[in-house]
Amino acid sequence: MKLNKNNLKNIYDTISSLFSLNFIVIYNNEDEITRLNNIELPDCIKEDEMKMINTISEKISLRCENTVCYFESKMKLKYISFSVCSGEDYEGSIIIGPYINSPNQLEVVDSSGRNLDKVIPIIKILQEKAIENIVTSMINYQIENTKVTIIHEDANIRNTNKNRYIKEFDMSLINIRERYKLENQLLHYVSMGDNDKASKIVGKDLVVDLNRFPDEPMRNLKNFAITMNTLLRKAVQENNIEPYVLDSISEYFAKRIERSSKMSIIYSIFEEMIKEYCNLVNEYKTKGYSKLVSNAINYVKLNFKYEISLSSIADELFVHPTYLAKKFKEETDKTISEYINEIRVKEAKMMLKSTEFKIEDIAYYVGYNDKKYFSKVFKKIYNQSPSDYRKYN
Repeated sequence: MKLNKNNLKNIYDTISSLFSLNFIVIYNNEDEITRLNNIELPDCIKEDEMKMINTISEKISLRCENTVCYFESKMKLKYISFSVCSGEDYEGSIIIGPYINSPNQLEVVDSSGRNLDKVIPIIKILQEKAIENIVTSMINYQIENTKVTIIHEDANIRNTNKNRYIKEFDMSLINIRERYKLENQLLHYVSMGDNDKASKIVGKDLVVDLNRFPDEPMRNLKNFAITMNTLLRKAVQENNIEPYVLDSISEYFAKRIERSSKMSIIYSIFEEMIKEYCNLVNEYKTKGYSKLVSNAINYVKLNFKYEISLSSIADELFVHPTYLAKKFKEETDKTISEYINEIRVKEAKMMLKSTEFKIEDIAYYVGYNDKKYFSKVFKKIYNQSPSDYRKYN
């Protein structure tokens, strides 16, 4: 496996979603070391950490493929190190820690008077093994060939004279772009009334990705939920929903969020909020329409990615195409073809803004087999080409 940003991000995101642990990345033949912070460490631990880094990085036996090292420092802090190799070439090492196995394991007090066992996360032995299994599988270790080394630092361990520079790096900065992509996708799907897709976005840990107040998780989650309540309200406004209805729903959720005393309740409110706004969109999108036209609209929303036409929709609804076309135009002031194009291009607009897919792939994904025709339709609706829209957004 190559020790690049994307591979490292995947491992970091996976472990960080389960445990609050720092990562240290040692790159082969480079003096710079990167620390990916999940917890802030006092200086006394950073000094201890440097000794551990020097010990691990100097041991040739730990630079081999399929090698895991459990390291315990003089301060009784524990780390797990994984060698990363591309073929036979050593790329570097990923070190996860520090942590302790049980409470009251540390008696050291930092400069602020805090006991360090209140700062350092507790990872039980079974959890250690779980971390090892997860990371080794993501690095593509051959399980049967995995070599595990245990090192206890003693008082005679020598200090290296090599100068190393540790670059403090908050991995959340890398995640910001991805988080905003997810938020934009969430708002898009809610504005479309697509609860299934919106719920899948929430399932990607969108909520827990924000950590502005790490010492106040409840306040952090409440702030995020209240902010998303506002954004969701704004997202559905384009569906001509009565302002007093939106204001009433938004106020209802804001009060429930603020009054909640458990994080689990806020999570459930967040899911309920998404479903409620989606239902509201669907209700107003077909409000005032006949059952036939409402069914046609819903059918287009569910099937716009496929090859659909006036005739195929009429067949599904058991009506004559001419009658459906007439009713649809009377009630929506649009033809079936115009409505299909609007839905497709709206989906494409979101993908242009929040993904790096090629334009021809996006065209195909939303139901167009011809990139030129897709660009023509897009420009007609939004007055700019898909490439220009992506460039300026």
